[in-house]
Amino acid sequence: MDAIDPPLTAAEEYAIGAFLRTTAWGIDRQGQVRSLAFFLGRYADLVAGVEDGFDYSIYEYEDDLSTRRCLNEILAAVGPALRTKIEEVVSPLDQRLRVASIQAAQPGSTQADPAEWWFYRIPKSPGPELGADLANNGIVPPEPG
Repeated sequence: MDAIDPPLTAAEEYAIGAFLRTTAWGIDRQGQVRSLAFFLGRYADLVAGVEDGFDYSIYEYEDDLSTRRCLNEILAAVGPALRTKIEEVVSPLDQRLRVASIQAAQPGSTQADPAEWWFYRIPKSPGPELGADLANNGIVPPEPG
């Protein structure tokens, strides 16, 4: 078992799948229901990317951050026992994201509620493309020079 894939009972997998079927983002382009592991994996990949210095556009960064919003919606939709299982995986990823990023005064181009703290985080060491996008959007000052 992968550390980002908590052991789920058949009933728990069914409950998550039933919820995902009710969302636009829970279904892929082929009409297949995505899994919890899909969202956890995408979030883990984002966190690793932020730790390494995310170097894609602000739009790609925010799209990747939206995976955390999806996880938040899943957490809100499931019962307490399943929520705890999922939080045991999400919480360490959240902590890693907080360590690898800094607080921004505003999110980039995404409309975000302040409770969606992840949209207000930017990598400590963004790559050149994201750094330029952040400066162009007034989120961080441009590099001198």
